[in-house]
Amino acid sequence: MSKIINDIGRTCVGCQEFLEWKYFHKNISRPHGYREKCKNCRKNKIPSHKPKVDDYGRECSKCKKYLSWSNFDKQSGNVRGYASSCRPCVKKNKQKFSKTLIKPLNPKTGELYKRGEEVNGRYFVSYIHTSKHPLDYEGKYNLYTTKSFDEYIKLLVHQRLKQRDRNVQIGVIESHNLTFNHLIDIFPRNMICPVLGIKMVFVAFQINSIELDRININKPYEDGNVAWISAKANRSKSDSSSKELYKIADWLKSHGS
Repeated sequence: MSKIINDIGRTCVGCQEFLEWKYFHKNISRPHGYREKCKNCRKNKIPSHKPKVDDYGRECSKCKKYLSWSNFDKQSGNVRGYASSCRPCVKKNKQKFSKTLIKPLNPKTGELYKRGEEVNGRYFVSYIHTSKHPLDYEGKYNLYTTKSFDEYIKLLVHQRLKQRDRNVQIGVIESHNLTFNHLIDIFPRNMICPVLGIKMVFVAFQINSIELDRININKPYEDGNVAWISAKANRSKSDSSSKELYKIADWLKSHGS
């Protein structure tokens, strides 16, 4: 039976019978404002396949093979705390879509946006996937998030505090007494390095990237003993005292530098 669609009704794609529109559920996204399957076909639809899952493993949702849990990555919130697809399937799908990734480029540089770059008066944070699941997304990054100047400062301060907390945990530094409000208050709003007088940027790994460093290296990271300076000034200062820096300056001057 050929498909018929008119003002009276349509042919159901399930039972292939021509029925009036009253036998179909409404759906404004469809051309005629109704679903393609009638109410009866949707009510008696074939139950979906349930994969085998037990204490030893599960059936992969992609390749349909039963595998032990060691073949699945851990994923909180999922069945038994593991992903529904095995590692080979995840890898295969990532490779499939890796060549089709589409990310908006920075028109000024012609390259991907870097975190902290200015975008129409705001500052780039990250790209957004069209879907969260790596096996289902279409490989496109059509969107990205940005923050205002004040919002980005708060984000930067949160990052620096977390970084110092991690340094304490792994033993890089003994402790720190930095507070969020103090780091916000001392932030140079003109983005000028107080040491070298150069313009600083939020983008990391640049010679003029903004960084947080101690003023007196003999004191811990605490309110009143830190400042926002450029990466160039931070590297030049390093862990040297003022007397050592004077010696370095005198030596360079004696050699005509």
